[in-house]
Amino acid sequence: AEMQLARMSEQAVTNESLTLMVQVPDRVSAGEAVFVQFCVACHRTDGSGDVGPNLTDAYWLHGSEPMDIHRTIVEGVPEKGMVAWLNQLGPRRIQDVTAYILTAMKDKDLPGKAPQGVNAAGEEAPQG
Repeated sequence: AEMQLARMSEQAVTNESLTLMVQVPDRVSAGEAVFVQFCVACHRTDGSGDVGPNLTDAYWLHGSEPMDIHRTIVEGVPEKGMVAWLNQLGPRRIQDVTAYILTAMKDKDLPGKAPQGVNAAGEEAPQG
């Protein structure tokens, strides 16, 4: 995975490259450090959500594909209070934290903040 990522390093980030990063322990570990430093205030240490949404359930407000998660971090969601992180974190750390979210949180279904958004099948989160 590391060699393939090195070959892809001059190309734009894709779902494939982000998925490969999940297989590189150093990238996931670096992403964990970023998450702990910048993301836990809104998403909690385990990703189950507080001010920000639960990152462990099947429902996502802005898409669940790796590039959707990456784009949300890069651009932020100003109307919801999430800042755009590109200028503070830079491309590498955003890729790392995306890999960490994909590895440690996505689809873990931890109890926490109620589901929001839609799942991969396009179904709305249950209300109530």
